Amino acid sequence: MTAKKPLRSTLTSALQVPFLRNILLITLFSAALMPIYGFFISHPQYEQLLVRITEDEAARVARHLSQVLHEDGTDVSQDRLPSGFAAHAQEIKSDFQLVKVKVFSREGVVVYSTAAPDIGKTNEHAYFKEIVARGQVFTKVARKETRTAEGQVMDADVVETYQPIMV
Repeated sequence: MTAKKPLRSTLTSALQVPFLRNILLITLFSAALMPIYGFFISHPQYEQLLVRITEDEAARVARHLSQVLHEDGTDVSQDRLPSGFAAHAQEIKSDFQLVKVKVFSREGVVVYSTAAPDIGKTNEHAYFKEIVARGQVFTKVARKETRTAEGQVMDADVVETYQPIMV
């Protein structure tokens, strides 16, 4: 009958072998680097991908709403929205899990919104005047409990996207 070697003795003798010691050190080093890689490289790239996907989705929704708004080729005003547009916008809001759908005039006046109190207000924020009114997309990631570009505090992380429709 042979006596078993204690675990500590086995581990100590394994660490005496350079090859095994190097494998252990490389494994420990890799395990320590994985969270750092995830936090500083993988997570930001994933967030950028989500923002791009959200921008693309917003552009598709905006193009669709643009076609619905301009069916007859005339300009849209607060008192002249196509029939059924409000129901269609509510359906899109629900289908795409949007927080809000707004239609602005070129001057920034809210012509339509799924949040009725917003209708008639003018968007005076810098992002609108400097970016959206000039035909560029504006996107901002609003973290939970932080303010959006319009000053609203969100209860979850959201990607706020403004897609201009220039006709």
